[in-house]
Amino acid sequence: MFKKLLSIFTVFTLLVPSMVTASVYQTDSNIRVYPDSEIVNFLTSVGSKETREVIIENTGNVSRTIKLAEQISAPFSLDSSETITLAAQSTKTLDITFDPAKEGNYSEVIKLELVETGEMKEIQLNAHARAAITNEGLRLSTNKVLFEKTAIGKTSTTSLLLTNTNSYDVKIYTSRVPSGAIRMDSKLPATIKSGESIEVVASFSPKKIGSSKQYLTIKTTDYKKSTINITLQGSSIESEADVSNSNLLVAQNHIDLGHVKVGTQIMQKIQIRNTGKSTITFASKRNRPVYQITRTAGDFKINLPREIQAGQTKYISIVYTAKKFGADTRSFNLANNSINLPNLTITASAVSVTSDNQVRLPQAPKSLAVAKKSTPSQINQNRKVAFGYSKNLSVINPDASQMLKFKLNLSQFTNPVSVTYTIQNKKSKANIYSVKYNKVLPKLQNFSWNLRNTLGDKISAGDYILNIVVKSN
Repeated sequence: MFKKLLSIFTVFTLLVPSMVTASVYQTDSNIRVYPDSEIVNFLTSVGSKETREVIIENTGNVSRTIKLAEQISAPFSLDSSETITLAAQSTKTLDITFDPAKEGNYSEVIKLELVETGEMKEIQLNAHARAAITNEGLRLSTNKVLFEKTAIGKTSTTSLLLTNTNSYDVKIYTSRVPSGAIRMDSKLPATIKSGESIEVVASFSPKKIGSSKQYLTIKTTDYKKSTINITLQGSSIESEADVSNSNLLVAQNHIDLGHVKVGTQIMQKIQIRNTGKSTITFASKRNRPVYQITRTAGDFKINLPREIQAGQTKYISIVYTAKKFGADTRSFNLANNSINLPNLTITASAVSVTSDNQVRLPQAPKSLAVAKKSTPSQINQNRKVAFGYSKNLSVINPDASQMLKFKLNLSQFTNPVSVTYTIQNKKSKANIYSVKYNKVLPKLQNFSWNLRNTLGDKISAGDYILNIVVKSN
């Protein structure tokens, strides 16, 4: 089991789709019934309900009618009328619920009659009720995916790991897939063998500034988890070419607003300047454009410009309203769109007093100073030391079937981490390949790249940069 999971991070394999077929009425091939095995299985604990689906599809061009020939008995129940009308090119779902009151094995048959021809089809229900169910069924690495901030025109990729802890094989297929900027790259349906895992790969390719949220619903033949819902979210930033030359000067990161009498307000301004060649935009919670962003924390309120153009100097204002006696300190984390600047953090403090003779004016603002940040070379060197990075080759030849292999020592972490690596053309600065792995175990890990781009084509001669990002909770 361990070796199969580890291979997810060392070998890049494509999911091979297997077809999900349906059982067909012999005299009318336009009516199909899922699942194709004509058997629906349940496995649940006493006192728990489980609902599974039978789907009837009319692929023809005329309406058809299905009739339930007999009612089913407890502990099974069916959420459907006795007669089902299927319009052309439509589907109907029969929800079957198993609600056992005691342990045991149960069986039942659903008889479906195609009214137009009189043909019968039987769906066998097999159910097993146990005092307690201990196996997890399908185990998902995460059901909430947050992509890295992605520049417009670029693509971020992430993967989910589905592990089958059952003693039987499980088939998976999609009933709702993301669309637009977020898409699923893996091809389903697929079968996960007992004790094995597969990756489900998704990507985010924004075309405009803003956030995207999509949902992925996976249907399964797992007795315990017939439906898995996954949320995928991504946010975009301006293209890398527009923000790579950003630089920011700020007068001070902390401001003391002094001693303020209860019932009054005081305001102080901090100077901020963009000395780079590109506009710096601060993140706004609103989708529509705004000229000023306001954040509130306790009795403090901060106002900052939405954007600062190249060479421009503006002000951040902080207002404190003294409402009750005592001291208070608050911090504001102000995110920006630049890929080489840290988020700006401003801390403000003040003391509320009750008499005029206790009032103390705030400190005068300091002069402009460079915002604290690390150079790319410092960051890379720190990461090499921290993660024990090493690679097998510096000069590689795609025609000789060579591979770039590299190691990361992640044993310093206590929990699984996410690892993203991107291959960039040094001259054009274009990303040609990117992959992200979630839930990487905290140990020495091996990674490899087959010298091909995202489309599977061999790379051309030139210099390439390997960018690695490791993130933990």
